[in-house]
Amino acid sequence: MNHLRDIRSALPHLQEEARFRPEAPSAQDSPPPRLRFAAVWPVLVLLPLAIYAVVLLLLIRSLQSEDLSSQVNDTAHAAAAAVRAELTGSLDLLDQLAASSALDRADFEGFRIEAARLARAKPGWQTITLSDRERDVLDLRAGVLEAPPPIADVATFERVISTGRRAVGPLRGEILTLRVPVQRDGRVRGSLAATLPLASLAPLTQHPRLPPGWLITITDAQFNIVARSPGGTQRLGAPAGAEYERLASASAFELRRMSLPGGGQALVGIVALPEIQWSVGVWVPSGIAQAPLWPLRLVLALGGVWALATALLLGAWMLRRARRVAEAEAGRLTAEAARAAENDRRKSDFLTTMSHELRTPLTGIIGFTDLLASSPLSQQQRQWVEQQRRAGTALLTLVGEVLDLSRIEEGAVELEHIPFDLPATLHDCLNLMRPVAEKKKLGLHAVMHPALPLSALGDPLRLRQIINNLLSNAIRFTRVGEVRLEAAAEPLRDGRVTLVVTVADTGIGIAPEKLHQVFDRFRQAEASTQREHGGSGLGLAICQRLVQAMGGTIRAESTPGLGSRFTFRIPLSVPPRPEPQPASTRRVAELPPEPRGLRLLVAEDVLPNQALLRAVLEGGGHKVDIVSDGQQAAELAARNHYDLGILDIRMPVMDGFTAARAIRALPAPWNTLPLIALTADITEAVQNEAMAAGFGSIMPKPFEALALLDAVAEQARAPAPASYVLHPAGKDKG
Repeated sequence: MNHLRDIRSALPHLQEEARFRPEAPSAQDSPPPRLRFAAVWPVLVLLPLAIYAVVLLLLIRSLQSEDLSSQVNDTAHAAAAAVRAELTGSLDLLDQLAASSALDRADFEGFRIEAARLARAKPGWQTITLSDRERDVLDLRAGVLEAPPPIADVATFERVISTGRRAVGPLRGEILTLRVPVQRDGRVRGSLAATLPLASLAPLTQHPRLPPGWLITITDAQFNIVARSPGGTQRLGAPAGAEYERLASASAFELRRMSLPGGGQALVGIVALPEIQWSVGVWVPSGIAQAPLWPLRLVLALGGVWALATALLLGAWMLRRARRVAEAEAGRLTAEAARAAENDRRKSDFLTTMSHELRTPLTGIIGFTDLLASSPLSQQQRQWVEQQRRAGTALLTLVGEVLDLSRIEEGAVELEHIPFDLPATLHDCLNLMRPVAEKKKLGLHAVMHPALPLSALGDPLRLRQIINNLLSNAIRFTRVGEVRLEAAAEPLRDGRVTLVVTVADTGIGIAPEKLHQVFDRFRQAEASTQREHGGSGLGLAICQRLVQAMGGTIRAESTPGLGSRFTFRIPLSVPPRPEPQPASTRRVAELPPEPRGLRLLVAEDVLPNQALLRAVLEGGGHKVDIVSDGQQAAELAARNHYDLGILDIRMPVMDGFTAARAIRALPAPWNTLPLIALTADITEAVQNEAMAAGFGSIMPKPFEALALLDAVAEQARAPAPASYVLHPAGKDKG
């Protein structure tokens, strides 16, 4: 005020002086640019700093709020897990006591001893009460009740009796009741209850990692407080409030501001326990939640100097958080990969076991059926045997298709890349299917394009499987007319060719709306197709997956009533043509005559298969010694001279692999004994292990008698085979 009076008193003198002062130039009416900049530079400097400070404050507050929410969530879930474990463990103990044999004998004194032992394990419990379906009959403190008081928690008691499920009763003052049913012979005979004071639940709110000042509240199904932290002001048994109830009923976890019962504000996060309808809340008073904000004031005071440090701290915090997330994700992916690997291993083991368990009995069924068919039979008996053989063959085909599809889908099928005679392969498929077509009086024709290469590089076995499946389907669904196989080759720029194979028929055809599902597993165009024409619905699915594995495509075209066309295209490499040799250097390979009267060693643990092998091999003119395990086979091979050994892979005492290695470890000449592996499991792993063990050939189960005799004759010519041979007759037919 004194300064204002001084200015007012000096103002007349200044005005008087101004009348005698000369006028300044017009250019000097406004302040110079330097003075104008000096006047606004604080604004230019402070405004970006203010914006920076506000943005930084908002960012850090948001990050801190997110971090606080995560900490509250973790703390609430940890406390909820402790509550769940405590109540579930207590109910489990009561269930064990309810199953006491003393109750079956009506030995209440023995039951009291067991109940007292349980009560010592839970010192916080007040008593244990046994009730029948109407009243209390025993109290641990009072003994057997002659005139029992009314049941206190009638609603919980009736719910346990009616549902047979254990329950946590509502509060009665500061007493909590745990009740379980007593069941015998599938009926609820009574109820067993334990009462405990709410004070016994107080340790559940004392979380070892609970930050200072944080509070934990546990509420029951009616949102009454059953336990709280020592620093809390809520009264036990009192309702937690409507605001708490609304937050506890939310579908997802959220952190919300709420009033403290004693005054003040707090951030609250609640986790529900749906199995017992309880909830656990974590309270963070606002003063404690805002306490970590003091570094922000320091950051804002220091300004730009602290901005870089804050950015580095935030970057380090975010990097640590990202690393935690990455580590958790890596752990999850590792666990998922381990589970996937375990599932693949179990699936592979299952396929191996199923292959063995299904093919082993089929060996006896089909083998003895073939032997029975070769014996004198009446016309009616021969028809029965033929039906039995067809049923066994159909079952074998289904088993092979299911296992083939499973191996293809899990990537266990490795395609070969070997040279083969392409036209001969196509004609082999026609010759295999010709008897079936002639039996139905169908024409089976082939159209070979002139540009079709004579030799190609690929997997002839899988190519033959695809064509056989398509031809078999075409013949099955054609009543009259013909089935035609067309093959052509289209050159590619890289020197390879695209093999285009079409199988066309004049059969029943497929409706357009059903055409898209013919390549699905276990799916056929119509529901009645399987009943009328047979088939498992796997053949085309296997064809599609094999064609895709070879890098090709397959498509179907059909007109109902006129027939169907299935066309697949696969790329094949063409080997260079060998130069013709002079006639003088050509040699004709002559096979030695087939050996007769060989002495064979056979190891097979299944008695019906022993009888089948003996009948087939002795019927071929050979002398057979049969044992039941690999150890006996190795001992006989070390003492006797055999021309050939046939060993089953899976046997007790010693399996076929171990027996083969034991024979190869014998001194010469016993270690050169030719060996044939007999197995119902023809997976890639089994074939590789058989080759490593020293087998020269693999004969899959079930086997054909002639195929087995051919394999014996072939392997007997080579006493020390260098690698195994998978006999063609044992391959699965698609």
